[in-house]
Amino acid sequence: MILDRLYKIYVYFMYFFILIPLIIIVGTSFSASQYVTFPPEGLSLKWFIVVLTSYDWMFAFFLSAFLALVAMGVAILVSLPAAKALAKHKVQIAGKDLGVALRTLFLSPIVIPMIVFGIGIAITLQSLGLYGTFAGLVIGHLIIVVPYMLRSLIVSFEGIPDSIEEAAITLGATPIRTFFTVTLPLAKSGLIAGSLFSFIWSFENVTVSIFLSVPGMTPLPIRMWGYLSEFADPSLCAVATIFIAVAFGVFIAVYRRMGKASMFAV
Repeated sequence: MILDRLYKIYVYFMYFFILIPLIIIVGTSFSASQYVTFPPEGLSLKWFIVVLTSYDWMFAFFLSAFLALVAMGVAILVSLPAAKALAKHKVQIAGKDLGVALRTLFLSPIVIPMIVFGIGIAITLQSLGLYGTFAGLVIGHLIIVVPYMLRSLIVSFEGIPDSIEEAAITLGATPIRTFFTVTLPLAKSGLIAGSLFSFIWSFENVTVSIFLSVPGMTPLPIRMWGYLSEFADPSLCAVATIFIAVAFGVFIAVYRRMGKASMFAV
């Protein structure tokens, strides 16, 4: 009984510890004060109005959203065949299975510090003449989101018995038709979860974006970073609240579509 109570206290403390920064940010965003204060000195929506009527903030927001959608879409196209090959087929050279080595290579952006990739991507794009372009931003974000898409899809593909695909082929379906009508629907949870993580990771990324952004092509997180160094009003908290709302909105939409068990299966 005592252990159960201690466990509950610990769990509630962890919830509070995690949520308190978000509570402060959201509370401050509704402040009527000209400065960042908590608790807020009166309640007002004026900082949301300031943000939503600002061309710079809205451009940065829609740029980040569009960038995240494009990076997510391209990541799906790139990751589907790669994940299927790594999950279902052995990659051998000179009789040696290179599957583990290839997985490690593809997942390296998760392990290696993002700042290293940011510098490397910036130098590479500069040499290709793509630095400061939207295409360059997409390439940079694609490199950092593909590992999350791959990981989710590989786990899903590995959970599909080979006998199901073999049965479909035996009944006359071509390999391509089998993939799109049998395999892919069974891997839906991994695809949706990978898309969710890819979108959010791209939308909120700072470490790589800061090396690839130029005036006129600045994603929302970099715009927030620059604003923080110059101003100290609650409009930044209003942007952060919108940021939080978008992330939670995507999460809840996927949660309602898939359910708890399917969503966390990967």
